Amino acid sequence: MEAINEYNINKILREAEIEKIVEEDIGELKSTGNGELVSYHKNKHNSESKSSLYVNPKEGVYHCFNCGEGGTVIDWLMKNRSHSFPEAVEYLIEKFNVKIPDMDPEEKEKFEKRIQEKKLVENIYFAAAKRLNEQMQNDNYEWLQNKYGIKKETADNLLIGYSLPSKYSLKNYLQKEEDFEIDELKKSGLFVKDYDLFQGRIVFPYWKNRKPVFFIGRKTENTPDNNWEQGKYKKLLTYSEKNSYVSETVQNQYFFGEDTVEYEEALLITEGITDAIMAHQAGFPCISPVTVQFREDDYDKLLDIAEKAEKVYIANDNEESEAGKKGALKTAKFLQKNGVKVKLIELPKPDDQEKIDLADFLRENSASDFKNLMDEAQTPLELAIEKVKNAPADQKTEIANEEVFPLLLKENAIDQDKYLKNLQDAFGGQRDVRISTLRDKLEEREEKEEKKRREEEFDDYWEGPIQPLEIENNFYAEKYFDEDNEVKVDPLCNFILKIEEKLKLPASEKIFKGKIKFEDGEEKEISLQAKDFTSNRDFRQALPAKASWLGKNSHLQRLRINLDIQNFKEIEAVEVAGRHGSQIVLPELILKNEDEEEKNLKLYTERNSLADKIPSEIPKEEELRKAAEKIYKNLPRINDPEITFGIIGWNFALPWCDIIRTEPSWGGFPHLVIWGEAGSGKTQTGKLIWRLNGVSSSHEPFSLPNTRFTRLKNYSATNLVPVFLDEYRPSAWHKRRVSSIHEELRNIYNKNSAERGTASQKINSYPMAAPVILCGEDRPRDTLGLDERMIILRPDKDVVEGNIKKFQGCREHFAELQRANMEKFAIPYWRWALKKYNWKEILENERREISEWANQSTKINSTERITNNLAIIKFGWVMFRKYGDYLGIEPNNLIEDDIESALLAIYNNIIPEGKQLDEFDKLMKLLTNMVENNQLRYRVDFSKLKRNDKKYLAIRLNPILDKAREYADKTNYKQEILSKDVYRQMAKRKVKRNSYITATGKRAYYGSKENGKQLRSIIIDPEKMEKDLDIESAIWTSTFKDRI
Repeated sequence: MEAINEYNINKILREAEIEKIVEEDIGELKSTGNGELVSYHKNKHNSESKSSLYVNPKEGVYHCFNCGEGGTVIDWLMKNRSHSFPEAVEYLIEKFNVKIPDMDPEEKEKFEKRIQEKKLVENIYFAAAKRLNEQMQNDNYEWLQNKYGIKKETADNLLIGYSLPSKYSLKNYLQKEEDFEIDELKKSGLFVKDYDLFQGRIVFPYWKNRKPVFFIGRKTENTPDNNWEQGKYKKLLTYSEKNSYVSETVQNQYFFGEDTVEYEEALLITEGITDAIMAHQAGFPCISPVTVQFREDDYDKLLDIAEKAEKVYIANDNEESEAGKKGALKTAKFLQKNGVKVKLIELPKPDDQEKIDLADFLRENSASDFKNLMDEAQTPLELAIEKVKNAPADQKTEIANEEVFPLLLKENAIDQDKYLKNLQDAFGGQRDVRISTLRDKLEEREEKEEKKRREEEFDDYWEGPIQPLEIENNFYAEKYFDEDNEVKVDPLCNFILKIEEKLKLPASEKIFKGKIKFEDGEEKEISLQAKDFTSNRDFRQALPAKASWLGKNSHLQRLRINLDIQNFKEIEAVEVAGRHGSQIVLPELILKNEDEEEKNLKLYTERNSLADKIPSEIPKEEELRKAAEKIYKNLPRINDPEITFGIIGWNFALPWCDIIRTEPSWGGFPHLVIWGEAGSGKTQTGKLIWRLNGVSSSHEPFSLPNTRFTRLKNYSATNLVPVFLDEYRPSAWHKRRVSSIHEELRNIYNKNSAERGTASQKINSYPMAAPVILCGEDRPRDTLGLDERMIILRPDKDVVEGNIKKFQGCREHFAELQRANMEKFAIPYWRWALKKYNWKEILENERREISEWANQSTKINSTERITNNLAIIKFGWVMFRKYGDYLGIEPNNLIEDDIESALLAIYNNIIPEGKQLDEFDKLMKLLTNMVENNQLRYRVDFSKLKRNDKKYLAIRLNPILDKAREYADKTNYKQEILSKDVYRQMAKRKVKRNSYITATGKRAYYGSKENGKQLRSIIIDPEKMEKDLDIESAIWTSTFKDRI
């Protein structure tokens, strides 16, 4: 869009016929006789006069005197069809065949390709939706009816379809019957390379402007049983680095149900796609984000849609976790603060059900029954007052200040009086809570809000080398004198920026946070990075959709002056949540010792992918006490000792994770690997650890492999709350992906940074700081140095299911722990951990004890890194007990109270049978397997060397490594084959240690007797190799004969 500059935008506005666009949305416009056309904004509101909307075709503008909306045809598309600015421009160019001058051939080709691809994708979507709907059978319709209540007529109207459980069904049809090429089909996102994305699924199209624009597929009993088909819902592929063959026009930027919303008396918002469909079937206009809550990036679009209704009702799932309720309340507060009348509906949940959603309710009840629920719905303000009523006396004032008064400010004077009376009643007759007192508090809050909104006046003339922009009626402008020496004002935009704070991040990055105020008085939160002022393109992309910027790059530099001279706070900030020196920085909270003088930091959350999971609320004392008693009673007895000891030790060492990594003699913090067969409780154990760290049980772990970009964002979001990676299945992935994930885990252990290039050819750096929980049916194996960086636990399914007598109580302890409000435990423990000034002394002591224990044991051959990791686990166990002493709670014992046995079991999980193999040892095992299967040849790949009547083995690295890689690929062998130089260095070290390798670089005889050569080799003692590696040397030595 770079070539679409201000001049070309004006050309598009001149050639586009605004009246045709408006008539498409609201019907015929009537002439006023003076060149203007008139009607009313019927897709957004009613009008008594029916003539409040004026359209001027000559000037290309419109204005509604009822709601105040107005602007160009681009504004109409953005505000009435929810187009983004680029979408609106592209739509007008295509519809009115606007020719854009000044485009270089490359830019023109790129732009025309985008337009063509968009039309191509639309055609594919129509054909695909029709075909999938034609494949619906009676059992598919019955399934929709029985499960959700969706009728056949509704399904056919929406072209809900069924994808056959075949890899090529839809592809073959669209190629043969609709004449699409495979390269064209791949652009749509409906195909994974050359096979169907949806197989054996019910497929729901999203509709926008009467066109299918997105798809999501629901799993059925006919869905193939593959690793990549396990998710209940599967979304259309969109353009990304991973899916670069998908068209850039394919993005997940739609709400389900957008086409059902015009001007409405009531608009419904719900959680799931089938909930929204059932609402449509019952006659209610409804949209859904198809998740618990809207992304904040979608708020502007949500607001545009919500403004088309007199009232908005939100009906999310009613479930025990209250995730739906929390998401609904967040959305409702946003809408109410922006002037939208909104209410929350609570669906009645039967006592014997864990949850109920809107589809469940409408399947069993009538539309009239649902209207009764709408009548009973409450506003966020009413819910906040009810929260005051139900709160303990010492918390009522705080809740009123933080949750009631901000919402009360949006009400008119009459309603304010009514709600103030309700609020007084909520305080339960406290003597000092009078209406006049509450009104004074409200006025104080209003003054505080007004002070935040007030713009600083700068009357003094700016004498610097660059002058700031002029400010005129809530917009920036350029002032100049015309030929008649008259002052002229050219508007540059439709807003002003009011910066409230500047965050200074590491690496000198600056973030400006504050509000953007539009000409019409509306304000929105905004966050701008310094790089956003680099060019007009970057600046426009950073602005909300409603903002219009017509300035030049030079105007951006002057705008920076406007920002710099504002009176705002400068705050040191970080992006990684967790421990920073002597304070713990969380999204809405800083934990710090009062006697520390370190400056408070702030967490910048907008790029933090885990901010919504990290706890930020200090619990009440009684909440902590209840949680702690449950934890100390049950946690030590949820599994066999090695599992519970490992979990407790690892978890309770987490507050020191980041510091330990920076200690020179330690250098790393181990990953926690929990692996085993299905049903062994590994995922639930991981979630339990998450909950101990304040993460709600409603959150699900990250399923591997996902994209590298997603993984890097998660690794760099926290150094305290673990990143929980589930579904580790290396056998199902390509080796490059396995290698990439293993490399990431090695780097995280030492807190190394990773870099990733962006589409704009910039390099982003990610500090890989997160502690990691890795769960799966396998564990990382045969990979350079990763074993030593892990604590490996393997729960036993029989223990979990209570099939072993001495562990029969584990299941009950686990269940009781899950019922506890464990999330309340984390923040008080972290706060206590900050005061443990002698932590280093305790840690060093545990390392000494582990070293002594390892040296005395004949079963242990530990490296320094493994010793450190075991010491960290023991340190965490000590901290667990010390915090119990601090709380006055005696912890339950492990089922077998033998710490040394638990440590030994953990050690043996890392180093099976106590034998530690390095990468050369593992290579020799692989090569032995290859010799046994005739994949390596005597006198070609290896040979013999005779010294003092003893035969030695000689191997040549170069040819052997090439063949080893090929063999590993064919046999799906999991070992990473390293480079020749790495193995050569390892071999030299082994020579110095008097291992089975006796020499490197010695010559041995290869080839036939007639044409043989003396070639440099690595020399191996077969007998010592058998002793060290448990390799039968006869597999090699039996080949020591001349075979030509």
